[in-house]
Amino acid sequence: MPQRPREHVVGERAIKAVSNLIADAGYAVEGVENDYGEDLLVQTSHAGKLDASRLWFQVKGTEDSDRLKLKGGGFSLSVPFGHAVRWSRSADLVVAVLWDVRCGSGWYAMPLQQVDEWRGMESARRTTTLHFDETDLFDLAAVELLAWESRIEHYRLLTLSAKDYEKDFENQEGFNWSPQRVIVALSFASLIGLVEEHPNRPDAFRVKQEVRDKLAENFKLEDVKDDPKSAVYMAAIRTVFDCLNRRGEGLSLPRILIEETAEVLVTALDLKQVWEKAES
Repeated sequence: MPQRPREHVVGERAIKAVSNLIADAGYAVEGVENDYGEDLLVQTSHAGKLDASRLWFQVKGTEDSDRLKLKGGGFSLSVPFGHAVRWSRSADLVVAVLWDVRCGSGWYAMPLQQVDEWRGMESARRTTTLHFDETDLFDLAAVELLAWESRIEHYRLLTLSAKDYEKDFENQEGFNWSPQRVIVALSFASLIGLVEEHPNRPDAFRVKQEVRDKLAENFKLEDVKDDPKSAVYMAAIRTVFDCLNRRGEGLSLPRILIEETAEVLVTALDLKQVWEKAES
């Protein structure tokens, strides 16, 4: 009788373990029927609302992670170069998970942060190596962190697109921000908890009181003598950064998102009275 390959059994056990962890985090997870290099598709959500972005997972199961250990620490895994490039180019975040079925634990890596496409093309390599840091344990906290990484990357791309669209309006008289740029920045500010819907105007947002308090606190740390307006802007950047940092240590925080969100707080949501008061 033909026997089922042991690696298939280990692979399925690893995928099941990773799926269960993602489900425990409260997200919808589906197995990819036609495997083109990804095993799981994850639909994340936040505050009861589905995210516009999703996550893809490639799971590698092993019964002996020690054999993949590096002398300097962590683990390495060889993957097809074509797959790695596609993962790094994906509009959705792709995560690789190395899962040890014997010890019941695993580690994650993001190809987007590791794949050197140019060097791979120069060397005509067929495989590339992903590195898994021992501190990057794949657990419930990691799932939540990765969900935020996915949301942030999605909004980073939306912001870049909105700024590119805005170039068509820059020469118009009285132009400030395009509607797309305002909507994207406000939507992100709402996502991270800086603003909330106005109770009397369902089509408008307002800055949360605790955010105003934090902004005022950060404003006191700035030198307002020469340029109060700049001081308010820097305080807003500090406030946005603080708010994003609370979502999880180790998050990648794109400068463009922090600056755009700070600017919409100061301009579109009319916080300019803070620096006007400082000037008077």
